[in-house]
This record gives sequence, C-alpha cells and structure tokens, in this order.
Amino acid sequence: MFKPLSNAYTSALTRHLQQSQGLVAVKKGDFFPLFWSAWVSSMTTETTLKAFKSTGIWPMDGETILKRFTDDTSEAPARPSALTSNDWRHIERLVRSAVNDQGVDESKKLSQTLHSLATQNELLRHEKYGLKNALTVKKRHKKVGKPLDLQQREEHHSGAVFWSPRKIRETRAREAVKEQEQHQEKLAKANRKDLHAAAKMYKEKLAEERRVERERAKLLRDETKAQKAAERAAKIEAQNTKKSYPNNPYRQEESLKASPSAPKRQRRGGVSGCVAASPEAAPAAPPKVNSRGRHIKVPHKYR
Repeated sequence: MFKPLSNAYTSALTRHLQQSQGLVAVKKGDFFPLFWSAWVSSMTTETTLKAFKSTGIWPMDGETILKRFTDDTSEAPARPSALTSNDWRHIERLVRSAVNDQGVDESKKLSQTLHSLATQNELLRHEKYGLKNALTVKKRHKKVGKPLDLQQREEHHSGAVFWSPRKIRETRAREAVKEQEQHQEKLAKANRKDLHAAAKMYKEKLAEERRVERERAKLLRDETKAQKAAERAAKIEAQNTKKSYPNNPYRQEESLKASPSAPKRQRRGGVSGCVAASPEAAPAAPPKVNSRGRHIKVPHKYR
C-alpha cells in the first residue's frame, strides 16, 4: 500500500530535480507539494482495494500469499518503443502518405530529419517547462513567511497551543486591516511627496520670476545711470568750452548782467582802513536768535 506512495514521491522528487536542472536547492518548503502530488496520485480507491487484495486481507484468500513461494517463470516485460510521442507518429504517417516510394534515400533522410526536429522540439519544451517551474520555486523560496499575531495571553506557559478557527479568522481580519492601513500610509506618503515636489517647483518658479524682475530693474537702472552720466559729461564739456573762450562778448555781457555792482573802496594816505564810497549807510544786521528763540547780543567790537 505504501510502496506506490514511495514510488510516486520518488518520481515527483526526480521530476522536480530534473526540471529545475539543479539550479534550485530542495528545501523544507518543497516537501509538502511533492508529497501531496504523490499522495493524490497513489492513494486512490482502486490502489487501496488492490493493496488489501494483494495481501489476502480482503477478500480473505490465503492462496495469494502462498503463490509467492511457488516457482513461476514469467516473461520479461517488453521494452516500450523509444518513439512514444504522438506528434512523431502523426508526422511519420504524414510522411508515409505523402511519399510513394519509401525506399528512396531522400524519403529516409526526410523522415530522419523530421524525427530529429520533433525530438529536439520535445526536449526544448520539457526544458522550458522545467525552467519555469524552477523559477516559480525560487520565487517561493525568497518569499518570507509571516506568522500570524495570535496575541497569546501572558499567563499561558504551555509549549503546544491549539487555536480555534474563530481566533484565526479574527487574527487574519486584524492582519488585513493592518495591511490596509500600511497601504493607506504609503499612499499618503507618496501624496505628501508629490505635494512637496509641486511646492518646490512653485517656489523655483517664483524665484525665477523675481530674478528676471531684478535683472530688468538692474538694466533700467543702468540705462538711467548712463543717461545721467552722459548729461553730466555734456554739461562739463559745455562749461569747459565757456572757460576756453574768456573774451567772448556774449559771455562778458551775461556775466555783467548776472553779477551786481560791488561798492568801491578808496585808500587815504597815512590812514589805515577802508571807507565805503557809497554815501548810503549799510543796513543794520538783523538780531541773531538762537535755537530756543532768544536774542543774542553781539559785543560791540564784533558789530
């Protein structure tokens, strides 16, 4: 009864190693899938009944065991044909139906070529299937299992714990809520990142606009400054031109009109001092007032 199970498990393990081509190591997580496939394929109703019948347990038959001790020459089973592919047989039938003379070398060469191509195609198909399974197993190995947070009570000190289905459902519901909260947090974080990037772009745009405005104002100030410098240069040049021509009658006339007549002074022999030639007396100076509004009396010698 257990020999078919052992054979099925050995076949499943061999097939797994052959398909993966030794690229993926066999780990503990690979045991149950291999064992379960072997169990399903071997532990059937027909196999169980045959196991009880072969041992003579049910239906009860002692001759079943006694026959094993008698000499019985059995013929060796015939070896199966190497060409077991349905595709190859179909191709062979097509070749035979298309070629009339099977003994021609060209027909034999065509048949061998088609046989070789069909075999290579079948090998490549099995290799592809094995590599895909190996990649799937490798991805499953990288996936780390996450234990359920069953929230065991602190006063429980036993080694073995049995959890009810209701407790497991509640724990899975909590895990689902927790994963949803983490997903929402990731979305909020991504949203904040996008808002931060948009605010940064807006600030950069404002800074660029202010920079352009400063450059425009600087150009305007430079133009105004250059214009004023040109005006000052023209004014200085005009003044220098007037100074270079002192005998110009128009300039003398303008200077006479601009400057008032000054009082003439006469010197007397033997007397030091100056007497004003104008008969009119100079007007008295207005009284000086300090910052607080008080009149300042000037000494007589300074009057």
